[in-house]
Amino acid sequence: MKIKIIVPVATNKWNKGILELCREVADRETEISISNIEKGPVSVESVYDETYASPFVIDAAKRAEKEGYEGVIIYCFGDPALYAAREALKIPVIGIGEAAQIFGMVVGERFGIISTIENAVARHWRKAKLLGTILKLKAIKPLNLSVLEYDNKRKLMERVRKVATEMIEEEKVDCIILGCGSMLGLKEELQKILSVPVIIPGEAAIKLIESMVKMGISHSKIAYMFPPEKEYI
Repeated sequence: MKIKIIVPVATNKWNKGILELCREVADRETEISISNIEKGPVSVESVYDETYASPFVIDAAKRAEKEGYEGVIIYCFGDPALYAAREALKIPVIGIGEAAQIFGMVVGERFGIISTIENAVARHWRKAKLLGTILKLKAIKPLNLSVLEYDNKRKLMERVRKVATEMIEEEKVDCIILGCGSMLGLKEELQKILSVPVIIPGEAAIKLIESMVKMGISHSKIAYMFPPEKEYI
């Protein structure tokens, strides 16, 4: 099985950590390749960032299908260009934000999302409405720490722990989702500290797409029809 991970930023800053995280939970026979977009933002924290990155994500996804990959993961919690890529491709395309929330729907009744900065909160509520996960999503709280500051693991861990604890105690959430694929290396410590399951979006996406490939299914071409043929200038 060949899976392509597209990180929709114009930097490979997080690639090594992402690949290690995904490799740890993937099946032995799964071949994983990771790439970034040729042009775009260095982090995705807003709808503006998502929109700017989207054309390059679509191009990378189409290229992956031509190269023989059996599935594509868009590695950003905002899932930029997810539906457009599904229209363009025959192979399954999964966004890590969608995958994490699907798992959240299964493991709990009141899940919460820890987002990056305040800009991300409203857009994640909108996406949850589209996904249908709004029924069990009970809280979204930002770290108010930019993605580019995540190199400071101690600071990141302290913020995540504080926000997660607040959601559990005040919002009574029964499951925590880390709302950014760049919150790396936190799960083991968090799972020891917190009383609820912690879902890592990259892990969820790998297992979901592996299942789809093994089942021999992809997205319905009734739901995600190929775009009408026309000239794009």
